[in-house]
Amino acid sequence: MKITLNLLTIIFFVSVSLSSNPVSAKRAAIIIDYDTQEVLFEVNADTLNYPASLAKIMTLYIVFDYLDKNKLSWDAKMKVSETAASRSPSKLYLEKDSS
Repeated sequence: MKITLNLLTIIFFVSVSLSSNPVSAKRAAIIIDYDTQEVLFEVNADTLNYPASLAKIMTLYIVFDYLDKNKLSWDAKMKVSETAASRSPSKLYLEKDSS
């Protein structure tokens, strides 16, 4: 897990260094030291934002890790909560209690 966090940190800094305007009021970012829990950098960290593609990729990473460790199976059914179904922007058109 520590390797993954280090990789994410590297990706963040590379993307920031390549950007012409790395700190924009429209974006949010936070970097926290894993060991000390110290906030190293933050911009609009308390604003409500939709998950970026990296968050979706990390979700897939965790799902595939659980599949590999047999903590989850391909035919497992999970119910959609009312909270998840009501969130936007949802492009999945999920309904509460669907699976």
